[in-house]
Amino acid sequence: MKELLDCNKYNQVLCLCFDDYGWFRIYRTSNRLIAMQEMTVSVPKEYNIDDFLAKRPFTQYFDIYLKVANQQTIEKRHTLLSTIECAIKLKQFLIQDEKGDIDGSQFIFCLPPEWAGSDYKTALRSFYLKAGWITEADDKNRLLFSTYTESLVGYLQHRHQDPVQFERERRYVLGYIREATLRVTCFQMQSAKELITVSQRLAASDLLLVPTTLDEELMCQLSFDDILRTALKHIVIKRIIDQLKSKIYRRKRHASSFSRSKKKAKHYKSLEGVRDVIENLAFQLLRADYLKSNGFIADANEWEHVTCDVVAMQKLFKEWTWNDLVKEVFKNADIKRLLQQFTDACTRIQSKYNSLKGSPEGIQNALSSSVSASRSPLYVHDNCYEYQCEGAMQKPYKIIQIANALLPPSIWNDNSTTENESLLVETNEVDLIPPNSFYAQAYIRKNCIDFILNKAVTVSLVDGVAQKSTFTAQEETVKIQTITDSVCDKVWIHLEMIDFEGCGDRSLRECCTGDISMKNYQCFQNNLQYINIFANKNLDDYQQISISNDCKCTLNISNRMLIEVGLIPAIENIAAIITSTLVSNSFFGRYNVSALIVIGDFKEMARVALKETIQKRLQVYQKKHAVFVGEQELVACESLGTWAIERKQILGKGSYVQLSDTNYTVRFRTHHEGDVYEYNGFAFKKIKGAPGSSESIVLRQAEYLAQEGVYLSFIFKGAFLFDAGKNYVCN
Repeated sequence: MKELLDCNKYNQVLCLCFDDYGWFRIYRTSNRLIAMQEMTVSVPKEYNIDDFLAKRPFTQYFDIYLKVANQQTIEKRHTLLSTIECAIKLKQFLIQDEKGDIDGSQFIFCLPPEWAGSDYKTALRSFYLKAGWITEADDKNRLLFSTYTESLVGYLQHRHQDPVQFERERRYVLGYIREATLRVTCFQMQSAKELITVSQRLAASDLLLVPTTLDEELMCQLSFDDILRTALKHIVIKRIIDQLKSKIYRRKRHASSFSRSKKKAKHYKSLEGVRDVIENLAFQLLRADYLKSNGFIADANEWEHVTCDVVAMQKLFKEWTWNDLVKEVFKNADIKRLLQQFTDACTRIQSKYNSLKGSPEGIQNALSSSVSASRSPLYVHDNCYEYQCEGAMQKPYKIIQIANALLPPSIWNDNSTTENESLLVETNEVDLIPPNSFYAQAYIRKNCIDFILNKAVTVSLVDGVAQKSTFTAQEETVKIQTITDSVCDKVWIHLEMIDFEGCGDRSLRECCTGDISMKNYQCFQNNLQYINIFANKNLDDYQQISISNDCKCTLNISNRMLIEVGLIPAIENIAAIITSTLVSNSFFGRYNVSALIVIGDFKEMARVALKETIQKRLQVYQKKHAVFVGEQELVACESLGTWAIERKQILGKGSYVQLSDTNYTVRFRTHHEGDVYEYNGFAFKKIKGAPGSSESIVLRQAEYLAQEGVYLSFIFKGAFLFDAGKNYVCN
């Protein structure tokens, strides 16, 4: 539990990963909201760091570190020290640029796909200790690790477009290729082990599902880039030779035909020319997001940035589509062998974990991933590293949410003094609303139900006993039909179903024996609200309710019918709304609610019926909330603990407000290079920053966090505003 709660003390998270060139990619985000921002480091000119980074020092470091000490040469030991020194300088540059609060940050390292096992985690922790990024006094969760599978699955689960739904305890296969490594992994989705320290109920939920590796196969190979380029080289050379042969055959009657053909093909005799063609073909194939399989290779748009002879290129691949090229590439022996290895590995894993076809315990789906960068200067890196870090952040983000629900908040009392005595108090078994727990209130009004979610907080300790108060965490309102209208509708529908038989007797005259009109219903509805169902204890007594203002026609309705047909279904409907609010994630479902308080104008029979119905529905959802219906029942309870003022302060909104436990910053980039001003509704404040890039702290740590949130406006001086065809300039 302590390790989970320790995550709450950090202001931001720095996500670290290696790119394909062995250099750090650093992204920062708040641990309250996932909004990744890549951090760039300004390195002073006196540090010639580029030459050092070109040697891929960080990946070399761990390869050397994991070797036995007697296998490390003096040169390799020097590399270890140089890499640590580089990391120390990197931290200094980050602090100098004010790019990140290193001392107040949590770190998540995204492991590359080829790194597996605990050896790398041990090496990484040792590396960051020596570089001064973490200290021996830091808790274990200061530096977290995320495997490639965890990062990928986390991103796929929560991406904005087409998220993948992974099911609990189901198995999946992931195959990915990277540089010279091909790996097939079988994993199972399970609840994160951190949840069991909170509660078994939370651990049994789908709140935080993470992959657990069951089996994997690793195949080392030649670099995929090299395999692809070799295959393309054979294809290009074969096309050149075939073209030369064709020209020679057509001109064989001319003595100078061969020499002229050689001049025509002089571009292809240049090694640089052939290499340029191969690089562009490889580049086009690797950027599969833009590849149209039915498009023609000779399309001039595909060669606009290439220095080779475009006309010759078009003749070389005339009438060839990219689909034709892909088919030709797959005929290469090395690629066939690679695909066969991958297929065999998938087959072995499938036969091991999928013995029964279609079984829920079998493999449900297969995923594929590739992180491959072309050596071509035309290659453009996409934001795959940002996605990897975003996926790695999902687990810590959920843990922060849980920790926020468990830890006492920073609060502000009526005397405008900060309460620093909010301690994590052990829960008392006889306290139905223990400190640091949430409780919900439902106020049943005429046309709506007002919900208030309060949190019980410890504001002081008297003789070791927690003195509690409350602050309001959330408010919601749900529109409902009035109870009278609901009873009226259900009774009227029942009467229509039995064709009003036995309800009119002699009181229903000939003027109303025909079709009952809407006017009759409205009159019945208006008069029903004046009927006191509980006035007579005899349920089989009848009451006359007028259905017309033009005559004296009435309906004889028994109290039993009004209660069983009208009132009880209306109560069940209200109970369904209240319980669904407690379990729905859109309302209070993500909170650990300990008690429910329902307040309304109830008669005893209705109060008892409502409480029983709510308790039955909560049992269906396996919820064990304490339920109070009515203020009198709440005040009479002796298991509510000790409150700072009186027990009635449980009702209504809390007397305390919450303070922000971190800084909240808005960062934005625009093409506008003029001044930017922040407006809070009263005054303007100029925002400092580079042209086109600004940031503003909208809420600082320990500042008052209003229930309605924080609202700010940003004014761009000199920028154009477009509205309905009219242009405006902000001066």
